[in-house]
Formats: sequence, structure tokens, C-alpha cells
Amino acid sequence: MIILDGKRNDIGNTAGKYAKALFDVFKADAVTLSPYLGIDGIAPFLKYTDCQSFILCRTSNKSAGDFQDLQTDNKPLYEHVAHKIVEWNEHSNCGAVVGATYPYELKRIREILGFFIPILIPGIGKQGGDIKKTIEFGTNSKGDMAIINSSRGILYKDSSARFAESVRSEAKQLRDVINSYRMLKT
Repeated sequence: MIILDGKRNDIGNTAGKYAKALFDVFKADAVTLSPYLGIDGIAPFLKYTDCQSFILCRTSNKSAGDFQDLQTDNKPLYEHVAHKIVEWNEHSNCGAVVGATYPYELKRIREILGFFIPILIPGIGKQGGDIKKTIEFGTNSKGDMAIINSSRGILYKDSSARFAESVRSEAKQLRDVINSYRMLKT
């Protein structure tokens, strides 16, 4: 699966051009999107029913709470976004981006999304997300419906001539750790 992590969004017409470029030209299977413009900016992507749109919900960066934790109707903004993801999931092609660095928020978002909406989970590796809690709180009862991502923790592991071998080894090691926790859940 090719996920273009561009966090795109704009008004409807421009969002439509982005969707066309990302899915038709670049042949992405999935994209990350900002929900800030509402359904007008999301709908053009959702028309590609064979592609996935992962919508930023509770991101892994340190200052995510500047906006995502703001309270409205006695709930943080990220919970409102999670409810919108459920509402917008008419074609079963919505997902959420939720950082592993906020495991209890991840747990709450999984409760809102249910067990059939996938979550793209960054924040493992350099950002320090806990793999065990990520599996426990971010997956369904079978340990599925989550794509757990480590970019910098793998990509910057080695800059020597052995880069490809080192990166491959690190990715396999992380995969094995993730799968060991998934096995415990089933």
C-alpha cells in the first residue's frame, strides 16, 4: 500500500484537483488529509472509493494539543473529528491518523471509531510511542485495523554504505515486535 503523507486539504474545487493528482497521477492507495476545512475539502477524496483517506484526528507531535485538545461541548476537538470520520465513512474508505504518543487518546478514538475503521498510527520510534499500548488501544480484538508507522526510527538508523541492509533489518525487527504484541491480543 502506498500512503502519501501530505496532509492535504483545500476548498472543494482545489481539493478535487489534489485528489485527482494523488490518486490518478501519483497512483497512491491512500492519503493523509486535514479535516480543518470540513467535508467540502474531504469529499473529493472520498469519491475515490477504492482508495483510503486517513484524516488527522490526534497527531503525534508535541504541540498537537494546541488545537486538538480544545474543548467544545465538553469534549476535546479530536473527539469531534473522530465522530466526523465515522459520519463521513459512507464508502468504508475513511481512516484516522492518531499518534502513538497519546495512548489514552488513541484508546478513546478507537472506541468512537469502532473496530472497522482503520487507524494510521505514527509516533513509534524517534517520537517514543509505546508499541504495547499502541496495539492494546489502537487495534481491534484481532490486533488488526491499524497501520503502525515508524519513519525516522528506521530511515535514520544508518547513513553508511550499509544503509539498505540496516534499514531493512530495523524494519523487520520492528515488524516482529509489533506482531508479537498482536499475537498476545488474539
